[in-house]
Amino acid sequence: MNTRASPVASVSEPAELPLMDLEFISRHQIVEKYLAGKLPPKGVQDFERFCSRHPELLDAVGLSNHVNAALRLLEASGKPEPWSKPAPRFYERPLHFALLSTVAAFLLGAAVYFAAGATTLRAQAAALQKQVTEQPLLPATITRPLVLQPNRTALALHFLNIQGYEVYCPRLREPRVLRGRRVEVLLPLFPATPSCGS
Repeated sequence: MNTRASPVASVSEPAELPLMDLEFISRHQIVEKYLAGKLPPKGVQDFERFCSRHPELLDAVGLSNHVNAALRLLEASGKPEPWSKPAPRFYERPLHFALLSTVAAFLLGAAVYFAAGATTLRAQAAALQKQVTEQPLLPATITRPLVLQPNRTALALHFLNIQGYEVYCPRLREPRVLRGRRVEVLLPLFPATPSCGS
């Protein structure tokens, strides 16, 4: 008679590794490692399976004491409990959200205003440019004779300066009224030839 188990039976029944009991848990500090997240994935599965099959042993291993101690430690350090809602972010608070919305609306309005102003200015510039190009030049309606007098004093001073002479020609600023307009005329202080010295 064959006493070996069939492969189907061995697959359907999960083979447990070392038998996990209260002594094994306390000796290997399974609870502390589980709470600290230092158990390997296989150890986590075995410990959770053991707790689901033997819920009465949770009090024996002191799991509730460990949880209470961890919660007291969190409370003493000022950190929130794991099940508490996290603090809202800056943009999730109602007042800050309203403030950000107001600033965004103001910036959007300013952008629209400046864009409209730029469009208006471009239209005005185009209209003025068109007016300048299409407007004909008006012919002159008044003619009058102009008498030009060359400034011989400046030419004389220039050539005397080239020859190495020191030139002295002071001028007077004299206000006059010509044809109803106020003008200033520069007259030499000495109407004769400018004085020069070598």
